Amino acid sequence: MLMWDKPEVVEGLTVYRDHEDRTLYYVLPSVPGFRIDDNGLPVFKFIKYRFPIDRPDGKKGGGFLIADVEFSVPEDKLAKVKEALQERLDEQARNLGQQTPASPVKFGQLSFLRGTASITVLDDGGSLVEKVINPAAPSLYGKMITPFTAELSAEGATLLEQALQGKGAIVQVAYDLWMPVRLPPVKARIWFKAEKFMEFHQEIDVEENFWSEDDYREKISEKFSQREAGGVQIDPGGVVDQKVIGAVRDWALRNWEDRLAKMVLGDIPPVDRDASKWYTEHDFENISRDVISSRVSSFDIKYEEGSIMEWNPSPRGSLPNITTLTGRDGQPFKWEDFSLTVDLDDPFFRQLRVTTRANADFDKLPLNSVEVKIEYKQGRAQHQGIRSSQP
Repeated sequence: MLMWDKPEVVEGLTVYRDHEDRTLYYVLPSVPGFRIDDNGLPVFKFIKYRFPIDRPDGKKGGGFLIADVEFSVPEDKLAKVKEALQERLDEQARNLGQQTPASPVKFGQLSFLRGTASITVLDDGGSLVEKVINPAAPSLYGKMITPFTAELSAEGATLLEQALQGKGAIVQVAYDLWMPVRLPPVKARIWFKAEKFMEFHQEIDVEENFWSEDDYREKISEKFSQREAGGVQIDPGGVVDQKVIGAVRDWALRNWEDRLAKMVLGDIPPVDRDASKWYTEHDFENISRDVISSRVSSFDIKYEEGSIMEWNPSPRGSLPNITTLTGRDGQPFKWEDFSLTVDLDDPFFRQLRVTTRANADFDKLPLNSVEVKIEYKQGRAQHQGIRSSQP
């Protein structure tokens, strides 16, 4: 399991050692990026309407941005990291007088329990970007691909078309990925105790009189109390890295809140105050009742070094414009290869109204109909015959 509290930076990437195998390492990508397919091309498409379209909500639609985001390490960078780590192990072996080369470096597969991903493009939900659609949860294996689609307004499409070209970045991605890791030399304690207490006292004094009405006196006192206490305690021990201590505290607090949400401490039911049967059926004249009831729910959990905890490296960043990326040939990608301007006013669906005239006197000449042939040259010539019985 990776030692998340002792990261190293190798060739610009964050690397973690395994807690047992000194030749096993885990490499965490630095920032997300556009997914590159098997042909070495980014999965990216920008579509802009030549003429804005009317949307049902009254706004003007301008186009779409469709892309895949991945969170992975390129193979060429991974090879450089492996070479640098192998040189380090070989150097350590030589210093200890051991045989070289040392055992080969291995890379472990990162294991994630759950995760989310969010995409930000300009003013999501504002006047430029109508909405961004993404599944919210990336695939938790391989390249952790997250697809997204941004629906743009007319102004947003024009702005984004320019902003996505040249240097810089405009699309931002934030991952939250929780993985199981070992607790470093830090102790954590989460505890909570809830208690409800009820005390009921009732006195009844009945005095029967032969010549007058009976006397009846009743006294009732009832007390309710509720107490709650709890907290999260962190003992950093010899750890001084505040990021590590803060991560343990955040994890312990989430664990405390999750357990607290599952606790159910019901109300204490009220005591039945009707004690008439005791003096009507059993002829008791002096009655004293005391009822005490309490309910308690609590937990007290301690975590020490080696316990399993959840850790979120929280990778996030801006995606470089595709025009700053290069293909396998070493040449930068061209914007026109990944963008498209669509004219939704397709001539195929266009209706043309044509007025025709016949130079004939239908009243004086014995004409029943006129045959009209129209030739419309758009692409392939189209011919249509029309028969009309009216002038």
